[in-house]
Amino acid sequence: MFDENHHFLNNNDFDPDNNYYNQSQLPNSDYLLASEICMLFDQDISKANFSVMYVNCRDINRSFVDTSNTIAQLDFKLTVISVSETWTTRGTENLYNTDGYS
Repeated sequence: MFDENHHFLNNNDFDPDNNYYNQSQLPNSDYLLASEICMLFDQDISKANFSVMYVNCRDINRSFVDTSNTIAQLDFKLTVISVSETWTTRGTENLYNTDGYS
């Protein structure tokens, strides 16, 4: 016979809202302008061996111009640009290119 008091779904020890999310310190993710990103780095960023920029664009069709403009305003060339949540389809995935990157 099923005893709902002993089922794991009703056990607070297994509930991530009561355990993981309330006990973990999540990192702060600040939104930065291109000029603010440039100020975070030394003037010698061009000598760096590797640099990465991650963008969660939430629909590249809507945010492509802003993302491209931000990249163009940087004082240095990034090694890798990673973009998530592009919401592209097989027919649109090759429509978005940024000069100097492939």
